[in-house]
Amino acid sequence: MHRGLAIGVAQTLAGLRRCMRILITRMTPKPHRPLPILVPKRTWLPWSEGFIADELQGLQRHSVRVWAGRVLADTALPQGSARLAAAGWPERERRDPALAAQIRRFGIRLLYFGFGFDAGWWLSVAAGLDVPVVVSLHGNDVSRRDAAHDPARYQDKVDLFLVRSRHMMARCIADGVAPSRLAVHRTGVPAAALLALRREPVAPPRFVCCSRWVEKKGIDDAIRAAARLRRAGAAPFRLEIFGSGPMLERYTALIAEEQAGEIVALHPRASRADIFAVLRGATAVVQASRDAEDGDIEGIPLILCEAMLAGVPVIATRHGGIPEAVVDGQSGFLVEPRDVDGIADAMSRILGGALADDDAARRQRYAGEIDNAIQNARLEAIFTALIERSAAPGWRSMTADLPP
Repeated sequence: MHRGLAIGVAQTLAGLRRCMRILITRMTPKPHRPLPILVPKRTWLPWSEGFIADELQGLQRHSVRVWAGRVLADTALPQGSARLAAAGWPERERRDPALAAQIRRFGIRLLYFGFGFDAGWWLSVAAGLDVPVVVSLHGNDVSRRDAAHDPARYQDKVDLFLVRSRHMMARCIADGVAPSRLAVHRTGVPAAALLALRREPVAPPRFVCCSRWVEKKGIDDAIRAAARLRRAGAAPFRLEIFGSGPMLERYTALIAEEQAGEIVALHPRASRADIFAVLRGATAVVQASRDAEDGDIEGIPLILCEAMLAGVPVIATRHGGIPEAVVDGQSGFLVEPRDVDGIADAMSRILGGALADDDAARRQRYAGEIDNAIQNARLEAIFTALIERSAAPGWRSMTADLPP
């Protein structure tokens, strides 16, 4: 029955996507030729930021040009895009007329920054461009305050900030960003494929963490919770930790300190391509996010959205935008940040069978807001509306008619 309901949800979602495309087409005149947009990125592209390539890949009416300081060996540009700069990245925050002139020659109609850190630096360099500017904000580019990367400081050079949660929008407004420059735009995931994913849980039960290995992800709290649960005599289980990042040595030492090597394993070469296989065999996803000492915070971690659409229960913290996505007791369990006992208790409840028979409800919740086809169509409509507005005299004083 759950399988049939999941298929029904997928069909309903497909109908919603068709309606969204019709609405976007009616609201936004289709240009006669692709409108070129420029995406400056210091490094293209760590695996944990692959969602940027995914959303650019989904654009149909815009041609993408990437200005990358360097391109990592195991990554590629979005299909159909081109890299403008052979190498290099501006090293000083000052106006550079030569750089602006070079970009003008390519007929760029809009600048899109996937992260605020790139925008705060680059916009001063290319201040001579008279084109719309859109900046996505995800977490630490909002909360890690410094003069060069404070959105309130450079907001006069930005037409629209796209934030990933209502929590982040409130944070930006409190920090001085004008509400008129903000819009909530969720990061999309392949909803149809996740809704159709057939789960094949393994034995013993497997809890998984899948993220960058940085402080705000709270993976050390998940390790401590697993060790505590084992010492309490829980039935056999595993904690599998996928990702990469600077805290590998710290996690390795903690596993040894907790004598948890038999139940906890690190997989440091995992990538976004592994997500489906990870979720297929997962009993639950653990996301123990918290404020980092340097101020880094979460938006809404993609792995939580992916897990819920795949029908996998989640254990997460009341941090950042997470409570906007996870319904406590329905799609998973919410605990307070840094509450190791709370995480261990939630894991114990999952091992006891909690949420095991609520697969279809978890798949249905939240799907329409994070389907990448719908979100990419909305992003494209935003770009087109801003570009159309920029063709009018005095366009910066006008308000763009953005899609809902």
